[in-house]
Amino acid sequence: MPPYSMNTLFQLENCTSLPDGFLDFLENLLYQSEAQKVFSQPMVWIGIYIAIASLFCILPMLADLLHGFKTKKLYMVSM
Repeated sequence: MPPYSMNTLFQLENCTSLPDGFLDFLENLLYQSEAQKVFSQPMVWIGIYIAIASLFCILPMLADLLHGFKTKKLYMVSM
């Protein structure tokens, strides 16, 4: 947890006009905020991986489509 968050909590502990459980609520909220920052960092890399994998899938499909149009051999499913 960053120092400014802890300093704010320490200052609020001296305040007597806060409702019961409010400091626990704030501490929990700060903890969740920090956890969210830590766990969201890999999401960027996961997104980049998915984008690159999709590109590697789409390019061969596009090449196959263009080859089919060029040779006039379209794949039609027969039932």
